[in-house]
Amino acid sequence: MKKILLVIITMICIAVLCSCKENTKTPPAPSVPEKTKQVSINSSGKPAVIMSESSTFSGVSATYPHVSGTGADIILNEEVIRETSAFAAEYASSVDEIEYKITYNDRGILSILLYATNKTDQTVLYHPITFNSQSGGRITLDTLFESDNDTWKNVAAFYAETLVRLNRTDTHSDVKITEDKDFYLTDTKLVIFYELYEISYYAQGSPYFEIPYSVLEQYANPDGAMHVILEGRDVNE
Repeated sequence: MKKILLVIITMICIAVLCSCKENTKTPPAPSVPEKTKQVSINSSGKPAVIMSESSTFSGVSATYPHVSGTGADIILNEEVIRETSAFAAEYASSVDEIEYKITYNDRGILSILLYATNKTDQTVLYHPITFNSQSGGRITLDTLFESDNDTWKNVAAFYAETLVRLNRTDTHSDVKITEDKDFYLTDTKLVIFYELYEISYYAQGSPYFEIPYSVLEQYANPDGAMHVILEGRDVNE
């Protein structure tokens, strides 16, 4: 009798377990949004046509570039105005005027440096921005380099530290290169900026380091802006 009861109980347990398995579904894995892909730079892109415009943001008189002749004029001009307005708002109590300089404008790349002078102590403040002029998208520092190789950060930091020692710059922190740093591009070099107080004292202004492409080109992303600039330079030489 006991054996019969054991068999019945076992069969009931098996039936319950099977029922649970059928009714229990593994929850789907949470969907992970795809990382936004930057549009490839069209290296055959012609230089943008640049004209100066003026306006007042947060009480600051600003002169900034108006872009035309690209595949993304509307986006670029909206972004330039937004960045200029934000720069003015950040330093509204310190500056009277914002100006700009085009540091690179060719091969589908547009690099702009906004700058202003503190009216009290004459410290120069900077705000660089770099665009894919064909898509209107921002070019970020990390996209200049191969994604699976962070060696460029150590090389760039070592070069910057060497400049600090050579120039006897008064710093309070080690120079570290991270992907979120502001920068601009030129024909020959990458210029990386730091915030006020980040690695040095206020009297030093906004610290920046000019790093020649020759120091970093072996780590360049083949589809990135630095590689495109280097290719263009080789063609023209």
